[in-house]
Amino acid sequence: MHTIENDIYSHSLALYEQYVVQHRLRHTPERIAVLELACTHGSGFFADELCKELQSRFISKATVYNTLSLFAEAGILFCLRNQTDSKRIRYEFVAENKHHIQIICPQCGRLAEIKDQMMIDAVMAKAIPNFVSDHISLYIYGHCKKCRRPIKKKK
Repeated sequence: MHTIENDIYSHSLALYEQYVVQHRLRHTPERIAVLELACTHGSGFFADELCKELQSRFISKATVYNTLSLFAEAGILFCLRNQTDSKRIRYEFVAENKHHIQIICPQCGRLAEIKDQMMIDAVMAKAIPNFVSDHISLYIYGHCKKCRRPIKKKK
């Protein structure tokens, strides 16, 4: 059983409630169920993971995907697209981490986040004329250790 990250949940719920009021949308139990489950995944998740877990509650894939899209529009989630598989989107909570440095192996699709404050500080310190950045998403492509290893042929 997963536990809900209370700080993330309360912050996200407040943003969600504000968003539905401002945009005159319905407040639904399905959206709350998606938010609660997403909050149990901590560092990040994929929509298909939530779909599998919500099947038993009769919440459709379309509802999950539409709800995640709404949460992204509301500023609750970041959508991190894998450049090698643009259909596979990783979601992360905005409140949890504003900057992302990701390493991606295009061969196997492995994706990992790097926590490097010096790199973030260096990029944020870079002055860009007529532009003010508010967050960083940096993707570094290369081959992971497993994919760099030469494949041994069986005789």
